Amino acid sequence: MPRGLDHGSGYPERMTSREVRDAELCLSLLDAEGVVEACRHTHPLWNQGRDFAAYTQRVEEALARMDGTMRYMGLFHATQGLVATARELDTFLNWQGQAVRAMGIAAVFVRKDQRRNGIGRALMRHLLNDAKAQGYHAAFLFSDIGPTYYAAHGFHAYSALDWHALPEQLPTDAMLAIRRAEKHDIRRMIEWYHASACQGGLSVRRAPVWWTYFRWWRDAPDDYILCHGSKEVGYLNVRLRGDRLHVYEWAAPGIDAELVWGAVRARAADYGANLLTGWYVPWRKEPWMVTTERSAAIPMVIALQEDLALPDADTVNFEELDHF
Repeated sequence: MPRGLDHGSGYPERMTSREVRDAELCLSLLDAEGVVEACRHTHPLWNQGRDFAAYTQRVEEALARMDGTMRYMGLFHATQGLVATARELDTFLNWQGQAVRAMGIAAVFVRKDQRRNGIGRALMRHLLNDAKAQGYHAAFLFSDIGPTYYAAHGFHAYSALDWHALPEQLPTDAMLAIRRAEKHDIRRMIEWYHASACQGGLSVRRAPVWWTYFRWWRDAPDDYILCHGSKEVGYLNVRLRGDRLHVYEWAAPGIDAELVWGAVRARAADYGANLLTGWYVPWRKEPWMVTTERSAAIPMVIALQEDLALPDADTVNFEELDHF
């Protein structure tokens, strides 16, 4: 199995050809040494203040937490070694009422000295060919570099909004009570999420491992159970960031949204927050929200089977806690 490069000898000399031939490349699952090598490449860009050891440990923990449903892949050149990397996530999408096996693509990276010679394009070709070979019906990702690059590979972008609002702008007449969620609530919260999100044309079908992993990865706080009188009807996930209360997501199928937003306003008052923020799909925005189009974390999807038609934008529901 291919491994990372030997840093004792340094990198090979950069390729001079403008476009690398696919015959010279091989996509392979990284072994433990290859994961460390990938972390050495990506650490300068994605460290978020962590030193190399802490960063590598976090990536290794991420792979372990996903319990085989996330793989770190490497693109190897015959003479240049590990030239590009990405992670593959095995999941399902709700696609217009049916469960469709989909590959999530994350952490796409080309080694710095190997850029501008077609390696990035080759990596995407290999990833999509790998997805088709494994029987995936679709692939999706969240682009942090705008939609143009991935659109050239056939991905379709769906809009996402950043929003903010003053707490006093939210409904005040009524609200739902809350309690902190426990571990045994996870499956029920997933059911609420699916009952809400999967009514549309496109959303992630979350397994328990996906639920717990992305709350850890995104550093989201604990969930709260929403209560309407004596009945538990949904969940809410919020976090205080300085003087801002960030709303990650909520689901309460069949419940008036104003009751949920009343609970959000009450949490803002409890925390002393001066502003509410979040991420939303356009069709769910409220009139009191001030919104801007997101320039990063743009959800993009490609159908890998000819019988799959892309859903309309006003039926798509990718949440912030789906972002990998």
